[in-house]
Amino acid sequence: MKCKHCYIEPELFKSKERITVEHYKKVFDQVEKLIDIDHRLKNIEWEVIGGETTMMPFEFWEELLPYTLERIEGINKRCEKKGSLNFLTNLIYKDKRYTDLFNQYGDHDLFCLYTSWEPDTNRFGHNNKMYPKFKETLASIHAKEKILDIILTKTVCDMEPEAILEEFDPLGITDYSIKQLSPYGSGKEFFKHNMVNFDKMSDFLTKFQYAKNRRNATFTPLEEMYGALSHGTAFQCNGNFKYDLSIEPNGLTHFNANQTMGDMVGGFKPIFIDDEAWATRVLFENSGEETKKLTLKRDACVQCEYLRYCNAGWYHYKLLPEEEYMKFAQKECSGFKKVWDLAKQAGFFYNFTEENHLKIIQGKAGGQIESSLVISERDFSDNYDAYISKIGVVHELVMKAGTLYGKSPLERAIAYESLNLRYQIPPFNLLLPDLDMIHHIFSGVLPNAKFDQAQVWSLVMSNLGHQDLRIVAECYNYLAELFHKPLLELPKNSRFVPAYKDRRNEEVFKNLIRWKFIDSIDGVFIKESSDQNTQYLAELARIVFIEENVL
Repeated sequence: MKCKHCYIEPELFKSKERITVEHYKKVFDQVEKLIDIDHRLKNIEWEVIGGETTMMPFEFWEELLPYTLERIEGINKRCEKKGSLNFLTNLIYKDKRYTDLFNQYGDHDLFCLYTSWEPDTNRFGHNNKMYPKFKETLASIHAKEKILDIILTKTVCDMEPEAILEEFDPLGITDYSIKQLSPYGSGKEFFKHNMVNFDKMSDFLTKFQYAKNRRNATFTPLEEMYGALSHGTAFQCNGNFKYDLSIEPNGLTHFNANQTMGDMVGGFKPIFIDDEAWATRVLFENSGEETKKLTLKRDACVQCEYLRYCNAGWYHYKLLPEEEYMKFAQKECSGFKKVWDLAKQAGFFYNFTEENHLKIIQGKAGGQIESSLVISERDFSDNYDAYISKIGVVHELVMKAGTLYGKSPLERAIAYESLNLRYQIPPFNLLLPDLDMIHHIFSGVLPNAKFDQAQVWSLVMSNLGHQDLRIVAECYNYLAELFHKPLLELPKNSRFVPAYKDRRNEEVFKNLIRWKFIDSIDGVFIKESSDQNTQYLAELARIVFIEENVL
């Protein structure tokens, strides 16, 4: 079976390579080590995928499916949030023992049977010859979680959700995972002819929400949007995972599961699952992808109230050239702002002001990071293996200018934050600065960085043509008004969206209060204001005063 939309490169369909039991089990050992060193890794979601998973000998999964669930159960105890296993299969298998195996573990809390359906991708062969067999097998599996993956192609978006639900609800589907088309692998040509604009996708998702026959079935992305709004967390089903690791049958590890062979995102040197330094290398090499996910956005994303949740939309579309992206973005974006508005109507709210305050209090109680072991990047600029070994054990590091092992200063800083290292950004780094790095300093992404505050502020003021730094300057003026200080004279620029005086800029406000206004705060009591947003800023100033002076 070769689905036309598949992200896998065509050559891989000919491969007879299979993962070994040893490599498979090693994945769990290595991920446990990654959890040990990555202080920002909060939970792990797992997928087994092919090709086709059931092309493996039955005995492989007879042994390893229960093993997998047991290992995930153990790893979950070390994470903030419980992860589960998505077992992907096309359900077109000859060995009926698989049905018995899936039914045996169907009630396990961590097992999700995951299959896909698209009407226009050759998914079920010529004239849908295998479709009846697919439906019969799907109905015969009685799993607690049965997920149907649907890709938003032209054909799908022209359908009525009621018809899809009528077809699959009787087959026991509990969740519809509705995703966007990936422009990779075999699907590159399919993407050109079957991609639709974001308005049509958004309309389809809205109709799906209001479908009269949806009953108790959930669907992504709406369900994840509810979770993001209610827990104050970033939305990830659009590809913006911290890690999107893929382990190939030979153990090769790469950093975007939707990209293979020529599309593959690798590291400075190939990383294999049995590498002794796998965890540290994966953390470091993944920082390139992670930085893009944290940084890339479109103009329409700036000051969007959902940006902290949706991370600027579907990751693969953030990588598209602006001209190509705009072909699909008329009145809607790849993050589906209209659907976020729909999710917001449910009334979910998370007070991350309080959450951030508690984290700072707990951090102060826990003391400072040790600073006894300090190294310089310069000392390891020609020895990759020694560098990888050292960053896993030191407490502080002095950065050098320019790239190091293919990673920019910002990308390395993102890796050091995950390792919980303190790192010094020397002034000459800031003479030719990465302005996104300056923005991330203000927005709280780089709390362990050491730098010259005066020089960073000078860079803000000399780069007001950078939209994010313009926002920082406008936030300064809101605070200056609150504390009756002189305002900055900012050149008019109608091209930019003005800064909002609310929680979407909270980290910027808090850093500006610490840097510029802490001495202007008169104790822990604040005057009440009739303006809700001004009252919010005053309360935020009180919180920062407590964090800096009372604790």
